[in-house]
Amino acid sequence: MPKKDKGKKKKTDEEEKVALLDENGDCTPAFKRVLLELFQRFDKDDDKFLNEEELRVFSGTANEDGREFNQDEFDEIKEHFDWKEGKGLTLRGFQQMFHMQTGAEEGETWRDLKHLGYDGQLRRVEKAKKTSSLGLQEQLEAFLKMAEAGNAEAFLAAFAPVDFSEQERSEYAQGLQQDGGKKLAQLTAEIKCCCTGDGVLEVEEDKMDGDDAQVIFNFKSPLLGDCKSDRPDRSATFAFQEGQWRAEDGWRLDLL
Repeated sequence: MPKKDKGKKKKTDEEEKVALLDENGDCTPAFKRVLLELFQRFDKDDDKFLNEEELRVFSGTANEDGREFNQDEFDEIKEHFDWKEGKGLTLRGFQQMFHMQTGAEEGETWRDLKHLGYDGQLRRVEKAKKTSSLGLQEQLEAFLKMAEAGNAEAFLAAFAPVDFSEQERSEYAQGLQQDGGKKLAQLTAEIKCCCTGDGVLEVEEDKMDGDDAQVIFNFKSPLLGDCKSDRPDRSATFAFQEGQWRAEDGWRLDLL
């Protein structure tokens, strides 16, 4: 077999990247779409601006070393790009910032895009996000297996919060089994998201070394969400209760 030409392969990889700027030096429509997606992803309060805290989160995510914007950089952003005092960076300013960087050093922009989850064709590459707790991961797999087996009562005995009374568990089990088990199937689909990480956009973990440990999964529901959206439409909370991981009180009771 002939030896691979590493230099040629590197060139091919470069050719696989789409253009970020057009022949006039403006952002391409595909690049603008990505910038809009990023702006919306980090605009946590949905006010159409990226404030300093949101920009810190953005920069920490974009930079490989997790470095966040410092005050000097914020001063430059406010001076050179469209910034509204008391509110933050506008979408126009966000595009200006990336346009300037791309014109000066396109490689830096591609590094940012890679860390933000995009490939050379500007397609979003999602990585499954799971809990770091081995105990919770094993319990999620057990929940999923029991739910898929269709035994609602056995499932709820392990899944429901410890403060659920026997009557509450019985009523909840009956509700899950109504309409041919439709609601149990819905609940199973969402547990599967948490278990596999598919569709999970963020995993929040708190006090993982104690009895008050809690994990929140923010994900795109396979039932309710827009698969193209970058925003979660469901949250699921699990807590370590009396030596075992269980659903936090109230999670998914709205199915009934």
